[in-house]
Amino acid sequence: MKKHIITLLLTAMPVLTCVSQTLALYTKSGLTVLAAENEVDEMIVSGGQLTMGTQTFSIADLDSLKYLQQTFDPLRVQVNFADAKSSITLPLSLLPLLTIEQDGAYVNITSAATTDPEITYALQGTTTNGAFLLNGIYKCGLVLNGVNITSRRGAAIRINNGKRIDVELVKGTTNNLADCQQGLQDACLHIKGHPEFKGEGTLNITGNTRHAYKSGEYTLLKRSTGAINILAAVGDAMHIGQYFHMQGGQITISPDVQKDGIQVDKDSDTTKINNGMVFLDSGIVNINLKSDDVSGIKCDSTFTCNGGNYTITMSGKAAKGIDVTRNAHIFATTSTPEFNLTASGGYLTVLGKKKKSACFKVDGNLYFHAGKITTQATGDKARGLKVNGDYYYVPAKTTLTPNSPNVDGAIRVMAE
Repeated sequence: MKKHIITLLLTAMPVLTCVSQTLALYTKSGLTVLAAENEVDEMIVSGGQLTMGTQTFSIADLDSLKYLQQTFDPLRVQVNFADAKSSITLPLSLLPLLTIEQDGAYVNITSAATTDPEITYALQGTTTNGAFLLNGIYKCGLVLNGVNITSRRGAAIRINNGKRIDVELVKGTTNNLADCQQGLQDACLHIKGHPEFKGEGTLNITGNTRHAYKSGEYTLLKRSTGAINILAAVGDAMHIGQYFHMQGGQITISPDVQKDGIQVDKDSDTTKINNGMVFLDSGIVNINLKSDDVSGIKCDSTFTCNGGNYTITMSGKAAKGIDVTRNAHIFATTSTPEFNLTASGGYLTVLGKKKKSACFKVDGNLYFHAGKITTQATGDKARGLKVNGDYYYVPAKTTLTPNSPNVDGAIRVMAE
């Protein structure tokens, strides 16, 4: 069988040659493979196939080759959406690690990566009939760079990976996600692992079947995080496993959310750290809910706040602005925390008992060290501050240790 060894020119296909650093292989399916100069030193065409390094392509599947005067990130997979189509650009070196399926604008990638350096997946463009699904077992990055996805088959984005997922909202971009109605998905944006958000962009999420956002493990919003807006949800706006830590950013949750605003569940693995807890360091949270018997922020364990501004308006019956299962600690470190809480919906009668609404409900003790809590409990039998344990004022010079059952120097103000 005759073989052709090619260095800078492939005569079997249309090629534009020039002095450059990158060779792009365009496939008919919309997949573009980028190869660096050292990877293009020798290409072999034989039996209707093109071989470059360890990778072999069918010539019948290729559209063209083109040399580009540009470099590329060897760890970045670029996914572009355009109406009912998708196109993917990735480095040649990543091909052995990735299994890629494309069905119009529905993209499903499975990664076999198990070690550093980690791969980043960048999304941009618009589709009203598509989704991005990623499966893997090692940490990775997700970049939202002006992407608008409406899915008709399930989640808009689902990351099935139990590791750390680094999510960047690119500065200056607005990203919109909406899932299908009456589907089987748990959320519009569902990340099985522990996502860490950064970047000054904006993310708008609509949950048409259940939750708008869900993470299987903890969710972290870093100081650089921009705005996350939950426009609607049949279930919770944000349903989070293990714990929620907000270092910065802004969260806005609209009245079109039918269940809880931010709900933090305990992980079934009781050895997980900070299980069921909420940590609010800084940022802005605006929640406005109208459903009965829901909570603005709800956690299965301890609530700790040391800065930020939180405005929560609850107009449903038996609704709670903040609902804490264990102790609550409020003190100032990054800034002076400020809460503006309203409960106007009154009560529900359940099995002959009145289930009352409250602005701030704590099942354990409340330790108040610094800040301001303003409550407006205007609903019938509503409570402004409902503490089932003891309420302590902690003097300013006292060192507060979160999650401690007792705080030295605390002054017990009241008990229910």
